[in-house]
Amino acid sequence: MATSMSWEYLVEEEPAEERLNELGANGWELVSVAARGSVVVSYFKRPVADLRQRVTLDHRQRFVAAAGNQTGSEA
Repeated sequence: MATSMSWEYLVEEEPAEERLNELGANGWELVSVAARGSVVVSYFKRPVADLRQRVTLDHRQRFVAAAGNQTGSEA
């Protein structure tokens, strides 16, 4: 059985080249450009990260340290 991909979307009006580079570095893919009146609108998408991808090792270490501090302060 194939798993379905979830996406998040972003719409920006006339992003500058620096902003486009920033978005690309953050995983956003430009999928369409359209004119809305006299304004150029860019549409982006990127896969929604699952919980495992969102919780980094650093997050885990901070959580464990905070939990240890909390337990120690209650004693």
